[in-house]
Amino acid sequence: TMNAPRPNSLYNSDIWEYLDNTFFTLLDENVQNIINQVNIHGNKKIFLLSYDELGFAGIEDMSDSHAPLAYFNGASSAKRIAYYNGSAYDWWMGSQRIEHGTAGGVSIVSYYYGYVTSSGSSGITSWSSSVSGIRPAFIIPSTTLVDNSNNIVA
Repeated sequence: TMNAPRPNSLYNSDIWEYLDNTFFTLLDENVQNIINQVNIHGNKKIFLLSYDELGFAGIEDMSDSHAPLAYFNGASSAKRIAYYNGSAYDWWMGSQRIEHGTAGGVSIVSYYYGYVTSSGSSGITSWSSSVSGIRPAFIIPSTTLVDNSNNIVA
C-alpha cells in the first residue's frame, strides 16, 4: 500500500521502504554488487518505473523525464501486464502528480499516483490501497552476461 503521510507520499511510502530495506536484500549478493545506483528521489538502487519509461506518452507527472525503455517503447499493453499466481493485477508506477485548484475560494491540493492496470494500460488514482502490486526495477551494466536461467555468469 501507499501508507505514508502526505505530501510527497509516493516517495515516503511503505513501498519505498520495502524496496530499499527488504526487496534489495532478497537479491543474490552478486547481483546486489553490480546494480547501478541512480538518482531517483534520492540515490536508489531499486525503483519503480515512470510513465515515460513504460512508454506512456504525453502524461505529465513529478518524476524526472526519461526515455522509454526499449522493452516498452512502442510495445503493446500486453508487455505491461503483471501476473501474480496466474492472474493479472494492477501495479504501482513511480509516478506522482499534484494538482492545485480552488473550490469555494479555498485552495485545494490533490495528489494522484500512477499505476498500470491489469490490462496493461495506464491509470491514475488519488490515495488508495486498491492497487495490488509493484514491479521493482534496477539497472545492471550492459556488459553483464545472463544465462537462459536468468543467472548472472559474468
